[in-house]
Amino acid sequence: MTRPLRIGFLPFYVDYYEAVSSDLRPRKMELIRQCREMLAAHGEVVAPDEPLMTAEAAATAGAKMQKEGVDCVVALTVIAVFSGISDAAIRETDAPLLLWHCQEIETVDKDYSMVEIVRNTGQIGVQALANVLARRERPFRALCASRDSAETASGLADFLAVVRARRAVLGATVLQIGEPFPAMTDVLFPEAHRRALGLNVETRSAEELTRAYRSVTDAAAAAEVAAMKKMFVAGEISDDEMLRSAKIWLAARRFLHECPASCASINSHGANCLRNPEIGVTATYAISRMQAEGVPCSEVGDIPTALALLIMCELAGDALYTEVQVLDEKRDAIVLANSGEAADGLRAGGSPVRMAGNANFRGLHGRGASFAYPLAAGPATVVSLTPCGDSGFHLVVMEGEILPEPLPDTGAITGFFRFSHSSPHDGYRRWIEAGPVHHAATARGHHAGRLRSLAAMMGWKITTV
Repeated sequence: MTRPLRIGFLPFYVDYYEAVSSDLRPRKMELIRQCREMLAAHGEVVAPDEPLMTAEAAATAGAKMQKEGVDCVVALTVIAVFSGISDAAIRETDAPLLLWHCQEIETVDKDYSMVEIVRNTGQIGVQALANVLARRERPFRALCASRDSAETASGLADFLAVVRARRAVLGATVLQIGEPFPAMTDVLFPEAHRRALGLNVETRSAEELTRAYRSVTDAAAAAEVAAMKKMFVAGEISDDEMLRSAKIWLAARRFLHECPASCASINSHGANCLRNPEIGVTATYAISRMQAEGVPCSEVGDIPTALALLIMCELAGDALYTEVQVLDEKRDAIVLANSGEAADGLRAGGSPVRMAGNANFRGLHGRGASFAYPLAAGPATVVSLTPCGDSGFHLVVMEGEILPEPLPDTGAITGFFRFSHSSPHDGYRRWIEAGPVHHAATARGHHAGRLRSLAAMMGWKITTV
C-alpha cells in the first residue's frame, strides 16, 4: 500500500501588528489550526508545535523538514511576515514548495477599515517570500484564495496530486520483462536517465519468463481461463490461446510478487513471447491485468511510456497505453488506438469488454487474448515522456476530447481525439515536432496544468499542444 503523503507545514506569524487589533493573535492561531486540518485531509502533517516567529525558529523547522524527508512543504503566512523569517526555513529544504495565502474574507464590505487591512495582510508575507525565492530561482507554486473558496480546496488537491506523481516516479521500481524491441530506439531508457530518477529497473529475461511460464500449473491456468470467461465477453479465441495468455499473466504476477513494482513493461515480440516455442502468443492479457492490478504497464520494453502511464494514473486514476495514429481530416480529429491493452477507466460506459485473439500479432501458437471497446467520450489528455540530453526529460502533452462517435470495429481499443487548442494539422505537427515516443499515455480529463507543475518540480522540459 502506498504510504500517505508527508506534508511539511510551516505557519509563519509575527506580533509586530498586534497593537492594531487585540484579537489579531487568536484569530490567526485559529486560521493556522484550520489550515492544518485542511492539509491533514490529504496526508500526515509534519509541523512545529508553535507558529514560526523568528528566523532561528524557522531555520530549525526547515532543517527538520529536510531531515525527515517530507514529500512537500506548505508555507503559510497569516500576516505580513518579514521574508527574512520565512526564507530562513525555506533555505533549509529542497522539497516541492507551495506558498499559501489563505485569505479570511471573501469580499470587501462597508465595514472594511485600516484594522481590516492589517488583519488581511497575509498576501504581503507571501509576496515578500516569493520575491526572495524568485531572486535565487527557487521553484515554487502559489495558492491565493479565501479559506472557504472552492479554489482553495482544488488548489491544494492539484498541488498534492502533483507531489504524489513526483514521488511515484522518483526512485520507482520498474519491472521489465524481456529486452526492448530491437531497433525501436525511441523506447530506450539510458542508464544516466535511470540514475537521474533513482530508478530501480528489475529485469527478467526471455529465459526467466519461459521458466516462470513453464512452472505455472495446469490447474492454476485453467482456473484463470474460467475467470476470464466469466469476466469478459469472449469472441474469436481458442481455449489454447486463452490458456497460454493466462500462463503469461500468472508468470508475470510471480515476478511482481518477487519485486513489487510501481510500473512495468513487457515485450511480447521475438523470443520473449511470439517467437518463443513454449509461449507463442502476445502478452496483451498480462499487460491488461497488470494495469487492472494498479501496476501501469507498457509493451515492447518501453520504460519511458510505462513512467508516463504511472504519472497519469497518479493524476487521473487510470491511463491507457496508446498510439497516436491516423489523421482524420473530415472529422478534425486523430485516431488513438492500441493492440488491445486494456485500461477500464477509459472504457465507454455501457460498452462490454470484449476479449478475442489479438488482431495485430500472431505468434507460433496463435494470438494472445486481447481486448476491444470504444473509448469514453469527453475531455482527455495524451502524454509522452522521453529522455533528452545527458540526463533530462521532456513531457509532450496534448489536451482535447474523445468524440462520442466510435471507430469501426478494429478488434482493439480506439477513439477519435480532437485537439482543444489547435487544428488537427497544426496540433499533429506540433506533437511530432516535440519528439514524443511513438507510444503515449491517454487519460480522462484535462491535466496540462498539473503536468506543467510537475515539470517545474522535476526540472523537466514540457511542450503542450
